[in-house]
Amino acid sequence: MRKFKKLTAAILAGAMLVSVIGCSKSEPAQPSSGSGETPAAAEEIKTAAAGKLTWATSADFPPYEFIENEQVVGIDADVMAYVAEKLGLESTPENMDFSSVITAVSSGKTDVAASGLTIREDRKESVDFTIPYVTTSQVVIVRFDSPIKTANELDGKNIGVQLNTTGDEYVTTNYTSATVERYGKGFEAIEALKQKKLDAVVIDGDTANKFIEADDDLAVLDDVLTEEEYAYAVQKGNTALLNAINDALTEMKENGKLDEIVAKYKAAEDEAEAETTSEVPAA
Repeated sequence: MRKFKKLTAAILAGAMLVSVIGCSKSEPAQPSSGSGETPAAAEEIKTAAAGKLTWATSADFPPYEFIENEQVVGIDADVMAYVAEKLGLESTPENMDFSSVITAVSSGKTDVAASGLTIREDRKESVDFTIPYVTTSQVVIVRFDSPIKTANELDGKNIGVQLNTTGDEYVTTNYTSATVERYGKGFEAIEALKQKKLDAVVIDGDTANKFIEADDDLAVLDDVLTEEEYAYAVQKGNTALLNAINDALTEMKENGKLDEIVAKYKAAEDEAEAETTSEVPAA
């Protein structure tokens, strides 16, 4: 019997929020309407576009970001909307390939990278990370009828990954005899797997659950390849914005908003897994 592995996101960040003021390139932004609060310290926050909090994302990574009704939605989208409201700014996503999101921030094209980013030392050379907001893992997706039963059987196989992700790094480092196929978007790797062009795909566990929820021909192996933390990223040295996002994240943890957002996007996933488990006969 093939088990479907559920990887729940554990929310790590916690502390207290201090009020902050956002500002555009030249003028301070006012606190969100109706707040009625005067910030204890006005720390200047500069943004790429006046009146907007622009964030780079790759909207093919459910439940963190995906397209619904022509809009970018998901966990990261809701968190960015919360942060933007706190700063009196408009939340503005910029959808692009995942391999471009860090460059977009480091170059100043966007203010934040919000795209299921794992905190990694090599990335710290280009951007500054916020406190983590979830923990997750890399897992293996195979076709339901695949002869591959464990991750130990992946060496020598054709493995799909999303370019420049932690999955890409892990497979390249640990399966030296494998053929690694890199895709700009995660769903492209999944489609190649379904078409039998690949033997397996290595990807984030929460995203894997979303993909198998939508396709009965796919399964997730029990093996957990990594444990990692997701965070948002800003241009190096942009301390004011970094502190503002950290403050918002800690408040969201304290008031339960972060748990609420995660639950919102995982509810359908949980229901689908429960249905799948009840339908699979005992071995």
